[in-house]
Amino acid sequence: MTKGAIGIANNDPPFGQWAGRPTVLIHSDPYSTECVMTAQENRTDQTSSQMRIRRDLIRSNLDTCFVFAALAKKDVEAGMRGPAERAFGSAQCSYDAILRFLDTVENEEQQGEVRMKLTQLRERLEFLRRELE
Repeated sequence: MTKGAIGIANNDPPFGQWAGRPTVLIHSDPYSTECVMTAQENRTDQTSSQMRIRRDLIRSNLDTCFVFAALAKKDVEAGMRGPAERAFGSAQCSYDAILRFLDTVENEEQQGEVRMKLTQLRERLEFLRRELE
């Protein structure tokens, strides 16, 4: 591989959890004017990756809330108060967690989408709370 090039190599021999996963190899000549990746680019890449992970976590948590709310509704309809209360509690707990992390979503469009779903979820949870009283 030439100086200043980036390549992919297999991890041979395989070691534990990293077995078979590709590794990025960076070869750079310290006197070269060619720059592989600056520290600022690396931080920017890490920040966007963290934002994507937070956004995906919030979306997954929202989906989980809707599942627990639907489960609680079915349990209420079936007259199973105990399971309905547990499912409702799980949905409420996830809802509260999403509210804590909502401000970490920096894209306003995505934040608006999450807020819209939170409104729908809050309405379902309020309905279930009345049913369980």
